Amino acid sequence: SLPSAVANVVTPPADTTPPSQPQNVVVTNLAPTSLTVQWQASTDTGSGVAEYTVEISVNGGTFTVLNTTTTTSLN
Repeated sequence: SLPSAVANVVTPPADTTPPSQPQNVVVTNLAPTSLTVQWQASTDTGSGVAEYTVEISVNGGTFTVLNTTTTTSLN
């Protein structure tokens, strides 16, 4: 029989550097049950930014996840 092929697998190092914080966060159209949030994108030289998790805190209370998005705005 023929010899088996040889595979060389290289595992890249783990991405341990977090992305930058989003900048210029602006809230508009603030109403009792809705709002619009926009921001300047984060940067990440490692694996990139896959999505943003937007959280809200009412009157300084516990933060709760509002939604996730892959864009730089949320309505």
